[in-house]
Amino acid sequence: MILKDLGLTERELDSIQIIFDLTKDGWPARLTDFSNRMNVKPSTGEEFLSSLEKKGYVLKKNGVIKLTDKGMEIMEKIERNHRIVETFLYRMGMDIENAHRNAKNMEYYVTDEFIDNLCSLMGHPRECPHGNKIPQKEECCSRPQIMKIVPIR
Repeated sequence: MILKDLGLTERELDSIQIIFDLTKDGWPARLTDFSNRMNVKPSTGEEFLSSLEKKGYVLKKNGVIKLTDKGMEIMEKIERNHRIVETFLYRMGMDIENAHRNAKNMEYYVTDEFIDNLCSLMGHPRECPHGNKIPQKEECCSRPQIMKIVPIR
């Protein structure tokens, strides 16, 4: 599955990441903080949040915004995609800033199969080059490291 195939726009996927970033230290996210991070007016921020709430990714209550379990699942996929691609690019010799930028450009557009194969190829890394934990996926990370050489036809 590709994240973009879930019917979410890039801005909605970015919104999920911003809400996660705003709340990861235990502080509530508020519309003003969210809108500032999105660089939009509060009315536009409210439109993004309403769309995500209708789709089941966000809860809004008493001025507080948080991700639902469904939103957290998406966030974990975004993190896994980004950190696996970033780690691969870094290990291939790209400097950390370029690896990060390229991973950011790819994170919504790669398939689960691609990410799982990259993860397996690298021996199921636990951390990205920045030292952040890579979310592990049981179906992938419980299997041994395997690299198949496929002949060119």
